[in-house]
Amino acid sequence: MNEEVIQRILTHCRTLTRHEVEKAIKDRKTSSGGLLTDAAATRLVAAEYGVEVKVRKSAPKIYIEQLVSGLNNVTITGRVLTLGETKQFSTANRQGQVARVTIADRTGRINVILWNERAEITKMIQPGQIVRVLHGYVRRSKYGPMELSVGERGDLQVSPSDVVETDYPQIKNSEYSPSRIIDLKEGINIHVLEGVIKTQPNLKEVTTKSGENVLVTSFELEDSTGKIRVSAWRKHAEKLAELNAGSKVVLKNTYVKRGLGSQLEINTRASTEIVTFQ
Repeated sequence: MNEEVIQRILTHCRTLTRHEVEKAIKDRKTSSGGLLTDAAATRLVAAEYGVEVKVRKSAPKIYIEQLVSGLNNVTITGRVLTLGETKQFSTANRQGQVARVTIADRTGRINVILWNERAEITKMIQPGQIVRVLHGYVRRSKYGPMELSVGERGDLQVSPSDVVETDYPQIKNSEYSPSRIIDLKEGINIHVLEGVIKTQPNLKEVTTKSGENVLVTSFELEDSTGKIRVSAWRKHAEKLAELNAGSKVVLKNTYVKRGLGSQLEINTRASTEIVTFQ
């Protein structure tokens, strides 16, 4: 595959030499800190020169609404709604990088988690583009909603040539219109929610199941359709603790789970964005 792609680059860009292409691939691997394989680095260089690397084999078409936790070798296509920043991680067993992309088809939306070298692909993506996730696996996240992960065996194809644009929802202003509290259900991701803080935010420190001490701020949020409890964690806790009842707040990229008394509540995640109005 690498040799084939190199030849396609040289054919497409006749002013380039093989030495220049191989150096570009080597430089891309070096800049990634060794996270990219030869194949991934070659694919990225090809994209930079406008050469599309097509996937020769595709899995049967399925839709987001059909995904269930435990599915492996999943191939699915959707339009990019949002892109999260690439972050570094380190655990006792491994270290690397991870990025989050939210995609949608006509049946729903899902967060796609790109691990290590696959996270580099987000540099080639813009909201509104159609992407195809190849050989991913579905797991329920620790926050509740399902996620589609792309690891070493998986891949992500940008703007596949065989898709019909009209089959996928366009990004319109309505895509970013606030959800209504009355419509919220357990396990869903909320792109935008806005409301007024009805109870004074309460900041406290709690101990998680893993033994970590973290800050959490809780309050009741109200819109024209109802009320719901909000729990803002870690860095978001301190920001929201400074607000008073009556303040307007816009929450982006949150999720719904069962909280105290098995009641629905909104929780923040690391990628949540918060806009406040005093």
